Order: sequence, then structure tokens, then C-alpha cells
Amino acid sequence: MSLEVELFSHPLGRGPRFRRIAAVLDMLDIGRTKLWRLVKSGDVTAKKVGGTVFIDMVSVAALFDAAPSITPLKNQGTMSLTDLGFDEEPPPLEFRITADDLAGMLDESTVARGESAAPPGGSAPPVPANALAARAGR
Repeated sequence: MSLEVELFSHPLGRGPRFRRIAAVLDMLDIGRTKLWRLVKSGDVTAKKVGGTVFIDMVSVAALFDAAPSITPLKNQGTMSLTDLGFDEEPPPLEFRITADDLAGMLDESTVARGESAAPPGGSAPPVPANALAARAGR
């Protein structure tokens, strides 16, 4: 009596129809959990013979045949909002800060840190920060 192993061709090569789990994990480069999820979902067929579990490579080949092909995007650069499905590009954001705004921000930040604040132009002597706070009614 001779035992013949059925060989077949599949996307991963030519070999026996049923393979042990370790061989399939190595061949597909996936983890044990992922393989068992495929078996549980019915995408891959497993058979238990004695105490050994075998994976049906025909079902693995069918899984790969049914999987969609992936094609690279034509534009590999930055996508615009219109590329993402929006109607139009928003106007660019503009921030306009005047010299007076900037001077006011600098004065507030020096008072908050407890430093002395010099008036714009720097001609008058600096006033201590606590005196500025007292004048402002803080």
C-alpha cells in the first residue's frame, strides 16, 4: 500500500494540499492568532487528524484569489481637499499683527513674569512690574 500526496499549484508555489500549522505560518508570514481567525471565519479550512491540525492550502489559495489587488496612487505627493472629495479649497489663513499689538503682548508678558517693562523706544527709565500692576488696578 502506498500513500500518495496530492500536489497542486497555488499562489505560494507547488506543494502538498494539507500543511501543518507551523509551515503555513512560516509560508504566509502571519501569526498564529491571525491564522485561527481565518479558520474561525471560514476563510481558511483546517482538518484535525489525530492530534495534528492541518491547513487546506486550496482554501488558502482561494483566499488569495478572492483578495483585491492593490494599485498605487497616481499622485504620490500631497493630496488636496478636492482630491479628498471636498468641493473647494478654503481660502488661505492670514494673520495680521500690527506693531501696537506686538508691543501690547510684550508688555503683558513681562508684567505676568514680574519683570520690569520698558516703554516702546526705550527712552524712559524702566518701571517696576509691580508699579505697572498697581496702575492697571490689578
